[in-house]
Amino acid sequence: QTSQAANGREALAILREHPHDLLVTDIVMPDYEGLELIRHVRQLDPRLPIVAMSGGGDYVGADACLSVAKSLGARPIRKPFALEEFVRIVQGFVGPERDIP
Repeated sequence: QTSQAANGREALAILREHPHDLLVTDIVMPDYEGLELIRHVRQLDPRLPIVAMSGGGDYVGADACLSVAKSLGARPIRKPFALEEFVRIVQGFVGPERDIP
């Protein structure tokens, strides 16, 4: 199952209702940002693989955001990134290579 959320609050609600194999989140989001989401997801499911991406925000650089995400157990990836790099990271969490549409 694949789900999409507009912000961290919506993502958390979806994860509470339906288990997922992987969470991919941006760090900088409106209303409820990615680091807050990661903290709450870790309480909900400490073993859920998380990929956290960031290109930085208005006040904090991407490296600082991704460092905090990594300390919370997420796999960081800096934007912009190559599709191949993202696919490799996701496949590392969910299994063998699959055809990607």
